[in-house]
Amino acid sequence: MSAAAPDFAHTQRAENNRKRKAHHLALAAASMGLQYYELKVVGGSQAEADTRARVRRAARVDRDPSVETWQLAIGMLLARSATVPGVQQCARCDAYVLQVTTEAGSKVLIDPFSHPSGSVFPHTNGQGRQVARVLAGHEPKPDEPLYRQHTASCPASPTALRARARRCLVCSRELDAVLAARDPSYTTHPSCEPGEEVSDRAHA
Repeated sequence: MSAAAPDFAHTQRAENNRKRKAHHLALAAASMGLQYYELKVVGGSQAEADTRARVRRAARVDRDPSVETWQLAIGMLLARSATVPGVQQCARCDAYVLQVTTEAGSKVLIDPFSHPSGSVFPHTNGQGRQVARVLAGHEPKPDEPLYRQHTASCPASPTALRARARRCLVCSRELDAVLAARDPSYTTHPSCEPGEEVSDRAHA
């Protein structure tokens, strides 16, 4: 009776390698201002796959990491966001966010890490108060970290929910906009229904 082949994927060396890669991926994602849910691994869209590819390149990881490594990285990114001073949890999605007060006195939630496309500039005003300015598109950006409004990334925001509703849950391609607006249960193309192919063969 031959001995079982060694399971190299679950050796201590392999585990340490996964943790090292996950650490670099989490650091890269945080430096890019991403939230943990933007690294969705299973059942994600092409856009989410492209985001993971950008994170992998920024982390200088040569090959696409395993799902297990990505899941470790996501956990590390979530833990990192939880340690940012002053964070609280979003009432909609439970992600960690910061609440800032604008110069006009409004409350705004922002993601905990600065983001390249951010538009919120937290700063100390002339009276020594911590305030934030929401920059308009035409305004010059200061040479300071800018933060993304959480509504732009929150997976449970009305905008995000509407966007997801317009894409097929099976193939991720766009649904008919008119039908999607009329019928909340219309989330899958008829040709993508799990029983559709079986039904067609049964009547062939």
